[in-house]
Amino acid sequence: MFYQLSEEYFWNYCVVLPIISAIGIIGNTVNLIVLQRGNFKGFMFTYMQLLSLTDIGYLLFTVQACIFTDLGYFISKDGITSSSYALIFYVWVCLTPLWNTFGSGSDLVVVCMTISRFRILRDIDKINLCEWSRKKYHVKQVVTGCLVLSFLLHLPYFFQVNVIPCPPEEEDPPRQTLEDHQDECWTHATSDITQSLLWAIYGYVYLVIIKLCPLLLIFSLNIAMVFKLRKVWKQRRKLQARTRRREEERKRLQLEREKRRRVEERGAEISIVTTTARQMMSISNTLTVPGLVSCDGTSPMNSEEESGITSRRPSLMSTMDNSSSRFSKEANPKNKGKKKKIALFGMPSKESRKELKMSILLIVMAVSHGILTTPGNISYFFYTNLPDQWEQFEDRSLFKSIANSLNALKYSKNFFLYCITNPDIRKATIDLLRTCFEYFQCRGKTAIISGRSVTG
Repeated sequence: MFYQLSEEYFWNYCVVLPIISAIGIIGNTVNLIVLQRGNFKGFMFTYMQLLSLTDIGYLLFTVQACIFTDLGYFISKDGITSSSYALIFYVWVCLTPLWNTFGSGSDLVVVCMTISRFRILRDIDKINLCEWSRKKYHVKQVVTGCLVLSFLLHLPYFFQVNVIPCPPEEEDPPRQTLEDHQDECWTHATSDITQSLLWAIYGYVYLVIIKLCPLLLIFSLNIAMVFKLRKVWKQRRKLQARTRRREEERKRLQLEREKRRRVEERGAEISIVTTTARQMMSISNTLTVPGLVSCDGTSPMNSEEESGITSRRPSLMSTMDNSSSRFSKEANPKNKGKKKKIALFGMPSKESRKELKMSILLIVMAVSHGILTTPGNISYFFYTNLPDQWEQFEDRSLFKSIANSLNALKYSKNFFLYCITNPDIRKATIDLLRTCFEYFQCRGKTAIISGRSVTG
């Protein structure tokens, strides 16, 4: 029996979800290839690789769910039959737990990444960051533990549904007794274990550990990193201001020492010039040259000539004034062309833009995780703990399809938020895509040329 999809389900499961899943699979595959390069050796890059693997696993199961939904499964629990026991067993017993195992494992990996980033930011002024790169071998153990924990917590869901033979009224043609041809028609039914108190306790434990804890941790730690980041930037600005003041004080003292040295050198030069001038004046007053002095002891040079010579002789005080003025211009240069940087939130614009970008990114990570996971958490809560009420909800399939689309979007955007925002990874990704484009372009041209040669 096949279920006819309505138009909204068709667009969601046959168009939207496959496109989102395909983009996520391609992006995470590119991320895996890029992170294999030798310059990405830090433990955080190992987290990114394993996060990509878990996201790819979830998205592959999403594609399978779309295929089975197109065949009529996952929309209604009633009236779905098949002649293949393996198909019914895989779809209703195995697919959903395995699907959610990779999804919850990815959430736990993101939690571990967020905790590691928060610890680095918290202890950035206390430890050497090189110590963190030595813990790379711990990352694989942590991620393996996350996947094992996720699988163990989803293990009871393998017993939620039982595969049973079809009732006689659901066969075509209907059989006379339940024992006839039991291997030709199979369907599924909810197990009796879901009505027990133990299952209810398990449902709440699962909800807290797998759904609420990752959501609260990711949201709270990302918001805490925003405040910690602002505190680090504030401390950095204080340190830069203190360093700048020390540098200015050092330059001022150096200028004063240079000024005193130049004054001493200039004073020594002036002293030598003064002594020499006095000696020359005393010699000129006492020296008598025949033919240059008149009989009455006066100089034959007239007063006009003497005044002209005196006016052309450089004054000692004017020489000192000119020297001191030149020295003052050299010792105190004017600041030319210095423009003040526009400040935003009390710091230079470049640094404020960087802080603002990091803060917005952390807030987007926190808010987007909460928005994209909340519908899935609600549907899973009712599906596990209140199955009867969930079955009576007429639009449950539509709500579940929307939740699945948001979950697929969440696991597809991890690549962009955690990887593409890194400038090194972004550059390596662009180089890889450019290389692939050039390769396929070259192959296409070669095929066209070879085709023309064969035709000719």
